[in-house]
Parts: sequence; C-alpha cells; structure tokens
Amino acid sequence: MGWFAADSEPVKAHHEVMTAPPDAVFSTELLGAAAAQEAAKTFEDFVADMGKPKSRGEAEKIISRLVGPFVDEIGGFKEWDAASKQKAKDGSRKFTDKCLDELY
Repeated sequence: MGWFAADSEPVKAHHEVMTAPPDAVFSTELLGAAAAQEAAKTFEDFVADMGKPKSRGEAEKIISRLVGPFVDEIGGFKEWDAASKQKAKDGSRKFTDKCLDELY
C-alpha cells in the first residue's frame, strides 16, 4: 500500500530528487520530504520481512537510520554542511511521525 499517497509531498519530492540532473539545486525541505519517502519504502520492506517493531521508539530508530544515509549521500554530493543535512533529516520527521502515529 505505502505510507504516502502517490500525489503526496514526500512521493513528489522523492521523484524530483531522484530524477534531478546533477547540477540541480533544491531545498533542505525538499530533501527531507524525499528522505521520508525513501525511509518509508525501506521500512515497509523491513516490516514485511521482520515484523512490526515492538515499540514506536524502535521504529523511530530504524527510520532515522534509513533517513540519515539518504540525506548524507545526496547532501554530500551537493556539498551541504552538517547543519543543512541535519535540517533535512529533521524535516523528514514531520512526515514519518504522522505515519508512526497511525501504527502506534
């Protein structure tokens, strides 16, 4: 099914980031939304294979471990500083927290 609808901000952002040319410029908010979609897809695969984490705290840790590398890789390619990468990571939480509210 998917955490986010096809026309949602995270899905659109993920498509925009993943199809952008190498010299594209985008905001921390856009990367945060894209990271939320990337984490959601991988988290769904994790749940299908391993089952739902026992607590929301465990789920949050898993999701943050999925968001981090995605943001670090793309933010690093764009030569963002640590503060900008962290802002994108924090921005992804507004999307993933809503989904976790439904699970826990």
